[in-house]
Amino acid sequence: MKKILTLTALGCLLGAVSANAVDIYLTGSTAFRSSAFFAVSNLYSSGLTMNNGSGTFNATSSRWTTSGQMSSVFGSQNVVIHANFNGSVQGIHQLFDVTDKGVYLKNSTPADTVLTTNTATLAFTDVDSASTAYALSSASFIERPVALQPFVYVRSLNCPATVTNITIQQLQQFMPAGVVKLSYLTGNTNDAGTNVYLLNRTLDSGTRVTAYADAKVSGSPSIYLWLTNSGGIGNYYFTNLVYGPSLYGKGYVGGGDVAAQLKAGGAGAPNANNIAIGYLGISDARGVNGGLNILSYNGVYPSTDIKTGAAVPSAPLYDSARNGQYSMWAYEIIAQPKTPGGDNTINGTDVLAFTRKLCGYDNTETFIGGAGSIDFDVSTLATRNAIRLGDMNVGRASVGGPIAP
Repeated sequence: MKKILTLTALGCLLGAVSANAVDIYLTGSTAFRSSAFFAVSNLYSSGLTMNNGSGTFNATSSRWTTSGQMSSVFGSQNVVIHANFNGSVQGIHQLFDVTDKGVYLKNSTPADTVLTTNTATLAFTDVDSASTAYALSSASFIERPVALQPFVYVRSLNCPATVTNITIQQLQQFMPAGVVKLSYLTGNTNDAGTNVYLLNRTLDSGTRVTAYADAKVSGSPSIYLWLTNSGGIGNYYFTNLVYGPSLYGKGYVGGGDVAAQLKAGGAGAPNANNIAIGYLGISDARGVNGGLNILSYNGVYPSTDIKTGAAVPSAPLYDSARNGQYSMWAYEIIAQPKTPGGDNTINGTDVLAFTRKLCGYDNTETFIGGAGSIDFDVSTLATRNAIRLGDMNVGRASVGGPIAP
């Protein structure tokens, strides 16, 4: 407690000498976006206003801006958080290369759609940078694990109910090809005439990095995108679904995009031809048929109270993941540059104070959790889509690596 008070006092002192307003730009993981929103918004002590570009705020939005006072870190200053969650790897790259800027909502006024371009201050990421092509130097960056993010495979609304499980061995065929026969998943030879498609994320997705690493699959797979304008499936490229094609390739940008296609495969009612599977974080998986279409993975669910055909509990036990029987998960990490680059106006000391508070680390870089941290929010939210660090009985040294006590 003494260390927290020391950090708080330091934050208040810094607030007195810094600018009248603090702007922080968040980017990265789409799977963790709802948890990130609640953690950030709970840091505000007064005057909180929220904007996602519409009149009705939705915490699962990928882009939003909040403002108000965070007295425990910045005293009476106005703190504006600009968020644009567009993929873990893209978030890491925006820290790796400050010329790769994000597009954010400029103001926190509800329904305000004015945009601004800025260098990212912090990145939420489902994977550490070492698992990507953009490893961040420990001399210039800090990567702090804050929670565990479980992922699941989910079938589309018109994918037959006989598909209830998928294995690593099946994925080693499915992932590179992007399509398999339904009989390969059901064992029923009568299903050999039906294709099942994998709805894939772009290369900037931490969920994709985790899924492929856990299944021991590498290389460049075929990408199948659902064609909303013709009702078919094909290997096509949509500019409205892909950011930075030269860098991140074809695929869906966010988990919300995949969930939308699993639900409908296009505008209007679900299309009978939309027989597909995607990989999602728990939050987005809940949005596909209420979570009833989650598949077991190698015969196991991330929690013994999650089953195919049953609604996901608001606060799952996540016991299978916590105890090592379920492997498709990754550490949720916040990556912080020690010296903010590009056109960030916030200084390194203020970023350090804010990030430590948000991550639940003290000034010796010891994880302590506590009020105002992501760990506290994960433990208290009515709907829990992540796992607390302290609740894990196993761990792993790398994304998709061996799991051990």
